[in-house]
Amino acid sequence: MKKSQLDKNGSIYKEETRLIVLLCIVGLLFLCLVGYLTYIEVFSKEEFINNAFNQRQWKQEENTLRGDIVDRDGVILAYSTMNYDEKTQTREYPYNKLYTHLVGYTSKIYGKSQIELAYNKQLAGLTDLTGLSDLTEQISGNKKGDTVTLTISNKLQNAASKVMGNRNGAVVAIQPKTGEVLCMLSNPSFSPDSQSLQEKWSLLNDDETSPFVARATNGLYAPGSIFKTILLCAALDNELENIEIDDNGEYTVGNKTFTNSGQKAFGRISLEESYAVSSNVAFMQTGDILGQETVKNYMKKFKIADKIPFELTVAKSRFDYDETLNKADFAQLCIGQGKLLVTPFQMALMVSGIANNGILQKPYIVSKVTSSLGIAVESTKPQIWDRIVSASTAAKVTEYMTTVVDSGTGYNAKINGIKVAGKTGTAENEVEGKEHTWFVGFAPADDPTIAVAVICEYSGNTGGSDCAPVAAQLFKTWLNN
Repeated sequence: MKKSQLDKNGSIYKEETRLIVLLCIVGLLFLCLVGYLTYIEVFSKEEFINNAFNQRQWKQEENTLRGDIVDRDGVILAYSTMNYDEKTQTREYPYNKLYTHLVGYTSKIYGKSQIELAYNKQLAGLTDLTGLSDLTEQISGNKKGDTVTLTISNKLQNAASKVMGNRNGAVVAIQPKTGEVLCMLSNPSFSPDSQSLQEKWSLLNDDETSPFVARATNGLYAPGSIFKTILLCAALDNELENIEIDDNGEYTVGNKTFTNSGQKAFGRISLEESYAVSSNVAFMQTGDILGQETVKNYMKKFKIADKIPFELTVAKSRFDYDETLNKADFAQLCIGQGKLLVTPFQMALMVSGIANNGILQKPYIVSKVTSSLGIAVESTKPQIWDRIVSASTAAKVTEYMTTVVDSGTGYNAKINGIKVAGKTGTAENEVEGKEHTWFVGFAPADDPTIAVAVICEYSGNTGGSDCAPVAAQLFKTWLNN
């Protein structure tokens, strides 16, 4: 065979090879495209559709009056007015910044947040599969989205706001037997009005107090002494109820020495007494007796660092330790310090589970969704999440918590004629001498209908002086309903 013919055949072979490789690449890219589109359709479709910046969504909403958001008693927290000639809506928030971190805002520039985002399809009338919205339009001439009814009590939210005043922090209240969120306040806040957002967005972004952070659900703090409640449950379950510890005011681990608040020494002290006076020394020694694995197991029981099932985003608690803690880190953990960070919402759930005889209900904030014709299209029923401790342990912890309020550090949460259970806490942070302060508790102690968690940031005082009075006012407001 001639050389030129060989070259020609070789060239043809190379061209065929290139073509096959090219076809394989194109085929692979096509498969990737199909796979990506399939993934979006199956797993991410809702996320794209519900994206607050989806312009097609805004287009769909133009001819539909956005639905109302109301509290448990029908008090309107958000509503819309429509200029049908200009096809423009104005979203109104009667209570201004009181509900910003709960109800949220809706803006063509900055998107949506909180309930406005989580229930956007219902509020915008985009989930109407029954034709009810169209029927409403035929009857009244106007098309309107669904009404979202919250479990929140406007009376309770207002009471929390008044007693907190300008202090930064958060208040969360839950009905222990159902999991209904009754109050969820975050300070500082900001006006959710669309015009105000446009004018102040940059200032809010630069504000050192971080007003965009929903502290009740996404603020992360060291729990301080309220964490001792979990350690107490572990001690009672492990037959340490009758333990007595010598508290000389100091506890030394290696070259590190820990002390009680105010450098106090309580002498020989029982478990109940150490909880009532919030002895750091006693609880560090109790934790040492229990051991790391037991303490960690009880943290798991109380859902520390778990994802919380809830309509709104709740930050996971953080427990940034390796599997085995060194002794100093473990000593700090036993009093709620170190690298442990929790949300106020998480702590409200903790105390709510104890109030409900050791059973933790799944929390929820939306009780129902109602069509514009008044027909309930969605509803939420109470649901058990898990048993976190036995009923007998919960009852014993309740006894100890009532002692804290009757004659211990939580005295300012006391209410005449009503038995209150509670625990105070003080948590060190990055600002020396400006501790965060806590109170968790519930009432009435013998048949609880409300459980609360209160935190005041950088107060530099105590949970008993700052937070217990806030809880007391919430108890009074709720129980007088």
